Formats: sequence, C-alpha cells, structure tokens
Amino acid sequence: MAGTSCTHSGECITMLNLTGLFSNPFSDERAIETAIRKLKNNPDFFASECIDLIEKAADWGIAFAAGSSEKKRSFLEDIAQGKGKDFFQDVLDEYESGSENADTRGRCNYPIGSSEYLTHMERAVFHQELSAMSSARWGSPDYDGLLKDALESIARQLERDLERGERENNYITDETAEILKAAVRDLERGGISIGSASDKIEKSN
Repeated sequence: MAGTSCTHSGECITMLNLTGLFSNPFSDERAIETAIRKLKNNPDFFASECIDLIEKAADWGIAFAAGSSEKKRSFLEDIAQGKGKDFFQDVLDEYESGSENADTRGRCNYPIGSSEYLTHMERAVFHQELSAMSSARWGSPDYDGLLKDALESIARQLERDLERGERENNYITDETAEILKAAVRDLERGGISIGSASDKIEKSN
C-alpha cells in the first residue's frame, strides 16, 4: 500500500500504526463484563476475597497476589484473560461503579457476608470463636440453639448466685432487685425457665 501512488497512503499507514497503541474499547468492555461475572460467581472465594486478590494483582502483579497458592493464581489468570496488570484496575473500577456491585461494609469495616465479617459477628455475639459445625462460614449454623444454650448458662449462674447469697445471708438493694427481675423476665421471654429466682430476689431484697 505504501508503494502506491495514492496520496492518502501516508495517512493510512499512520492509522495502522495507531492501532498498535490503542486496544479495541468494545473488546475491553466485554472482557471486563466477563471478569466481573467470574468474580461474582467464583466457587472458591467470597466476592470480597476476590476483590482483595484483584487489588493486590493491580498493584503488584499476579505472582505477588497469588503467592504460593495455585488456586489464587488460576483465578487471577482467568480474570486477566491474557491482559496486562492495568486490566485488573479497570475491572475493579467497573465493579465498584455499579451500585448493585458496590462493596458494602459493616460497622466492623469488613465486607458484609465475607468470612471476616461472619467471624467478627459471631465473636461479638457469642464472645468466642465458634466451631466449624456451628459457624455460618461452613453452612447453616444452629444460632437459635447456640443462643438458647448461652441463655441457659446465664439462668443457671443467676440461680447459683442467688442461692449463695441466701446461704451467706446477703442482701441486695432495691435498684439491683429491679435489674435482676427485669433479667428474669427477659430470660422467660426467651423460653428459659428460671425456677424460683423471683422469690429468691424478693427474699434477698
């Protein structure tokens, strides 16, 4: 084409050279959409974990983000689709720009639904690290049963404390008596039998 006598051949060559500098924007849009679908439907990682991996890959590359994990490396290479490091940032920007895809975080600053969020929530409620069988991280936990066990433990402790106070001839103030009576009512509303706690409270008061 350069050897022809066409006066526009120089312009044609310039345009062809430019195609080497800029990628097809429509091709990138499709690749980004594909990457987001893979991110949201990944069977191995929570969406929040996928985002963390992609952020690291955008900053430091796949090798750093994946570390020694072959599963992470495979996921990142699948997301990249043969494109460079900048593509990861494009995926992140597009993912976060959609309101339905936005990363919503709880007060604990962990993404809602992530394993970190569930661990924090369970520790805050139950004051302990739950076993795998009892935790939402591994399926359908019996939270109702766990809470009932915790309330039963509180009720038994309350009964023991009142019995000890009775044995030692201790007394409680009017204010404390009202607090304990309210606690007994709350336990009973939760389906926990408290025995003769109310009578013991009156007696100690």
